[in-house]
Amino acid sequence: MKTILFSIPFLLIIFLQLFSDNAQRKSSNWNYYADSLAIRKAFSESPVLSARESIKKMQIEKGFRVHIVATEPLLNTPVALSFDDKGRIWAVEMENYMPDSIGTGEDLPVGKIVILTDRNGDGKMDQRKIFLDSLVLPRAICFIENGILVAESPNLWFYEIKNDKPVNKTLVDTAYAEGGNVEHQPNGLFRALDNWIYNAKSSKRYRKQGSKWLIERTHFRGQWGISQDDQGRLFYNNNSENLQGDYFSPGFGATNSNQSRLAGFSESIIKNNKVYPIRPNTGVNRAYMKGIIDENLKLVNFTAACGPVIFNSTLFGPDYYGNAFVAEPSANLIKRNILSNDGNLVTGKQAYIGREFLASTDERFRPVNLYTGPDGALYIVDMYRGIIQHKTYLTPYLKSEIKARNLTQPLDYGRIYKVLPKGKKVRGVKIPQDPAKLIALLSDSKY
Repeated sequence: MKTILFSIPFLLIIFLQLFSDNAQRKSSNWNYYADSLAIRKAFSESPVLSARESIKKMQIEKGFRVHIVATEPLLNTPVALSFDDKGRIWAVEMENYMPDSIGTGEDLPVGKIVILTDRNGDGKMDQRKIFLDSLVLPRAICFIENGILVAESPNLWFYEIKNDKPVNKTLVDTAYAEGGNVEHQPNGLFRALDNWIYNAKSSKRYRKQGSKWLIERTHFRGQWGISQDDQGRLFYNNNSENLQGDYFSPGFGATNSNQSRLAGFSESIIKNNKVYPIRPNTGVNRAYMKGIIDENLKLVNFTAACGPVIFNSTLFGPDYYGNAFVAEPSANLIKRNILSNDGNLVTGKQAYIGREFLASTDERFRPVNLYTGPDGALYIVDMYRGIIQHKTYLTPYLKSEIKARNLTQPLDYGRIYKVLPKGKKVRGVKIPQDPAKLIALLSDSKY
């Protein structure tokens, strides 16, 4: 057997050639890995911020500002709200949602419905009153006549209100939200123009007729949050779709229970589901999978779309009237969509490419519901939590992300913000009891 000898210079040339070829093959990946490590290091912590500090971490469309409406300790883990005829905010507090990564004690009765009041008229709530407590994961409310509907799984209750206190509790539906988990149970309780009360993640609608409650079946719609346009059409979404909705008012749908798909209902209104965060989103449930986050570790498409609102206010100007705003708490942002009518069809597009109406670098900023307020502003319900993924779907990967940045605590934060145009003053409105004044208020251009 012959031994082949190579000179050191020859071996050096071969080594350098191999290294060069390998470097060329991996050059694009090398920058990715280097940047990824640097990005992870830069965002290795998620500090708990005050509401004022959190606003500083937000980038919002030019010409707008974010105003604090309520914050802790006045508010705790809000998920929904409603305005009464005095302009007060009634907030739903889902206080015990995912206290840790295994949901310890999640079924304890600590949830609340609270009344928030702005006593000095500065636009910020300064008084808190508990209307209901000892609730297990309450999720939605709706005013009707002299009382309020409260969704507390699996039941739907109606409470008459007297002097801001609940009286004469009535069980409306024992199966409002039976089965499933917190993320996949009916919610919304949206009173539409036809006076029926609709829900997301549901195929039921409700109506009070005298002392009786009517329950009817409709087609199934949405996941979390529901809204309506001026034509009476309902809009909603699921966690991975920007916006869904109906081409017709809800009562026009077929009632054949054997019909699996009804054309013109639950249509995909916005085909584009891309999002544009301004911080890395490694703390999403399946970020380890290809295509979930990009080379900058930012979420590519919606994964927790929720709380849509059709913005039927003139406060922002004509370009914003009828727009659909959608929350994405996993990516800490709010998207703006522009809707159009094309015959019977409702079509739409994202307002911007490469940016959002509002985005934050605060990982704990969790917008979960959006509303048009009585003053015409866009209201944001910020759950302000580290953990928003329910234990049913929480992966080992996400558990490690939660641990790495100490996202479990705190559990007693929560905010309500409103978005206003810069330089514009707004005023709240109290709903008069006189029918003539109510009609006049409908034509008030300030709202």
